[in-house]
Amino acid sequence: DNFVIDEIGLTKSVEAFFNAPEYWREVTSSHPKYFVHLLVNGVDKFGLSKYCAYDKISVIDYVQKYRYLTDGGTTQKHISRVTRKEWIPFSKSTAKLQKAFEEWFYSFYPTKYDLKNIHILSLNKVSESKSRSNKQTPESLQNSLKLRNEIGKVGEEIAYLYEINRLKNLGIKNPEKNIDKTFERNVNAGFDIWSKPSKNESRYIEVKSTTKEEIEFFITSNEIEVLKKHKESAYIYFVFVEDVELKIGKVLSELQNPIEHFENTQSLKPILFTGKFINKTV
Repeated sequence: DNFVIDEIGLTKSVEAFFNAPEYWREVTSSHPKYFVHLLVNGVDKFGLSKYCAYDKISVIDYVQKYRYLTDGGTTQKHISRVTRKEWIPFSKSTAKLQKAFEEWFYSFYPTKYDLKNIHILSLNKVSESKSRSNKQTPESLQNSLKLRNEIGKVGEEIAYLYEINRLKNLGIKNPEKNIDKTFERNVNAGFDIWSKPSKNESRYIEVKSTTKEEIEFFITSNEIEVLKKHKESAYIYFVFVEDVELKIGKVLSELQNPIEHFENTQSLKPILFTGKFINKTV
């Protein structure tokens, strides 16, 4: 009942998936096979078929509610029926499409994965897209926050190495395969690192960094909303950066389900608002 009914709906699903890079690694899981392809203004966009078959759901809703409700075979066949097109094995795709997919896929997935497992179904080309990405780059922030951004970047790398070591201590081999650097693709994701040490455990980690002994940090309404949705799977890692240039520091503390903690302790206070002024002249 929740599946797309035409190619227009499928196109919107591909766009939604492609605009949520923070979830690419988690949604594709351990053995992805089928991907829908869309060309928009010269940009190759891809979406996992198991998600794209659904109509008007967010990627986070798919992760939390829908991902285990149906199997890949069902969604794959549904998409083929809707589009009246066949899935093409990766090896039989055009060289241009193979290159585009490989560059995209290996930007977040372990490079040892054999692309011979992949099948691609391309939708009709779209010359224009009204959809807008949710991404925000650090360069777009105000110049006054430049130093804070540098500290934040160093803190994210420190937290990433910390998480690798944490998984190593749990006995996980090649733990980097279970960790995704979300902060490299979308600073507006609401968390910085995704980690999955086991089938039944995921961590959505927001990193807050400081060069001072006292931990004081900013948190956006988007981060609050995303971390609140993930509840017990949400974490904030507090990082002390000793030297920004040398990138030396350590994780001081982990806070699980941070938004519930802040609400219970009333330890968040609003200090910044945004506004819009429309100058109407007669």
